[in-house]
Amino acid sequence: MSDGRGGAGLVVDGNRFFFTDGTETLIYDECSFYRRKLQGSANARGVDVVVVQSSQDTTFFIEAKDYTRHGSEQPALSDLADTVIRKFLDTLAGLELISRGTTGDQAFAVQALTQRRLRLCVAVEFPDRGDRLNPPKKTLADFKALLTRRTRFLELKPIVTANHHPVASVPWTSQRDTETY
Repeated sequence: MSDGRGGAGLVVDGNRFFFTDGTETLIYDECSFYRRKLQGSANARGVDVVVVQSSQDTTFFIEAKDYTRHGSEQPALSDLADTVIRKFLDTLAGLELISRGTTGDQAFAVQALTQRRLRLCVAVEFPDRGDRLNPPKKTLADFKALLTRRTRFLELKPIVTANHHPVASVPWTSQRDTETY
């Protein structure tokens, strides 16, 4: 867990995320409770990063995907939406279990769960295949519309962002990590 002030940022799936001051972050799939109890035995999945921005009374659940890497296979948008939604729900359940325990992440889990707003965020890089009818920006918009439809019952107002199409309403910036790419 960090306070978001680290100058190096967090590297997730080939992208480096820089969080604003006043945020608390947890790399969820590296937390001990998830690795020991949920990942193997419950076949649970999780988002990459959970970010609490108390000043906005909001918890962000970030899933990062990069399909521009050589050899990456981009799934159908409906399959990607299903995967992201399942990871969000599994993470939410995992945080509830962590909040009831005595691990070092308990205080973070309680804080994450008590924020008024939950936002599902997907930081995704789609390849530019040179198709003028389906550029990456249109694919981002189509994916956001699909994710919004499928999560409307949860009132999440999902956010879909990419390095070249950032969203101003999130407490982070991201860029391709040249050291891991």
